[in-house]
Amino acid sequence: MDKPGDKREDNGEKELNAFVQSLLKQMQDRFEDMSAGIVSRIDDMGKRIDDLEKSLGELTKNYDAEEEGAGNK
Repeated sequence: MDKPGDKREDNGEKELNAFVQSLLKQMQDRFEDMSAGIVSRIDDMGKRIDDLEKSLGELTKNYDAEEEGAGNK
């Protein structure tokens, strides 16, 4: 035998369950967005570091070439 209060509890539990599921889904979506943003920033930083290394290499070559040229005079 179901009591009227039991049905209200079932509805309340269903609503709470739906709310918690929705909240967890929102949190998961936000976490995934944040993770993607972090990975993107790390990739950008890696590219900048590569560019800096390349520029430093070129500067070092140019400096060494100038030093060699000045030493031959």
